[in-house]
Amino acid sequence: MRISGMIPVLGVADIERTIAFYQDVLGFEIVERIPPKRKLFRARMRLAGAELAFAQLSPKELARYADRVATPGVVFTFATEDVLELYDALKEKGHDIGSPRLTPVGTMACRLSDPDGYELSFEQPIGELAMTKARLLDLIRAERARFEEIIAPLSDSQMTEPNVQGKWSVKDILAHVSAWEEHVLEMLEADARGETPALITWAEVDRINEQFYQKNRDRSLEDVRTGFNRSLQRMLDMVEARSEEELLSPERFAWLRGTPLWLMVASDTFDHYTEHGARIRAWLGRPGA
Repeated sequence: MRISGMIPVLGVADIERTIAFYQDVLGFEIVERIPPKRKLFRARMRLAGAELAFAQLSPKELARYADRVATPGVVFTFATEDVLELYDALKEKGHDIGSPRLTPVGTMACRLSDPDGYELSFEQPIGELAMTKARLLDLIRAERARFEEIIAPLSDSQMTEPNVQGKWSVKDILAHVSAWEEHVLEMLEADARGETPALITWAEVDRINEQFYQKNRDRSLEDVRTGFNRSLQRMLDMVEARSEEELLSPERFAWLRGTPLWLMVASDTFDHYTEHGARIRAWLGRPGA
């Protein structure tokens, strides 16, 4: 079998609207129109090494697919040279792009849906990120603000209602987030004393999470809120006090085994807020929540 290439063809409700989105928002160019002059039925578009084709669905096809998600489980992924710059630019233009997230495959990604609901992911290897101290602080503050917007309208009874995420309540989630922030700070304090902090492996995470839950489950909501705010401020103060070299160099802390400090901070701050904020939003969308 000899295959020379592959181009996804996506059915769309309004091909002119779709073309405008990919041209104006992402910078794609049309490389083929079918037919070339009459009312457009299909278009092939290109941006750098990425190609997509779009086909106008008929009214009968649109009716047939009306109750379906456009691409269940399918994500179109684009490599980008600066995912944070792309995120900032699309956000500034008012597009509803998802917050930057760390992925299990060693990238940072943010997602955007096109007019037909097709999910687009823009990714960059973590080692190539143009991270700076200022960017790290901006991400922490911005994602924390979004998280707090989600929980701000909740009553005390909603905050303590169980089974929001597994058995956890929103209060338990706050304690969980705060515990991981404090854990980062404790490791850095141990390093300052000349000790070698012990890293938690992925195999240990569930056990540690359960320990945090058991330790904090009986604390009052007020006490948990206070700790939640305190750990954030301590984390911000720590980042502010560190130099760019301390935050960004993979060799600065030998016990991190080649991981830069900013990445550990990101995992337990802005990436953590986004993860649990999404869980709370999903719970709030359920009947009776």
